[in-house]
Amino acid sequence: MEKQKTYTLNDAHLHFARAANGEIWALLEKPVRTRDEDAHLLAAAFASYYHWSFAGREVHLQRAEYMIARAFLALGNPREAMLHAARCLEMTRNYPDQMADFDLAYAQEMMARAHAAIGQLELALKFKDAAQMAGEQIQNQEDREIFFADLAGGNWYGLQPPML
Repeated sequence: MEKQKTYTLNDAHLHFARAANGEIWALLEKPVRTRDEDAHLLAAAFASYYHWSFAGREVHLQRAEYMIARAFLALGNPREAMLHAARCLEMTRNYPDQMADFDLAYAQEMMARAHAAIGQLELALKFKDAAQMAGEQIQNQEDREIFFADLAGGNWYGLQPPML
């Protein structure tokens, strides 16, 4: 008989936070989603935040805010994306000791996209430039390359993508 593993509540929250995050990425990478998949995308983003609030630290919540903003942008709701992008950046600034060097770059990138999506192109350009500068400070070469590939891709809502 197979022995069952037991989990603490914290272990369960950690498991579900990671699983929800993986679901978000899988759904964002789909070229076309159904209405149900769109609903699942948003639910997974909020579920990730919820579970990280028990099993993580502020850095995990900061990254969850990024994913919520990204989900709202993907769903065509830039005003909600802006609210969560601003929370992501605020957390990045309030807890710098917990952040990796790429967290600031991604927070700036999301602010740029959210501003562009609501038509505030001047502010979007300011944040895009800040994201690029923060990206240049990423120490790990692989992390830096991933960030700049992400920065160059996706929808820029009328802004030119960064010249890399």
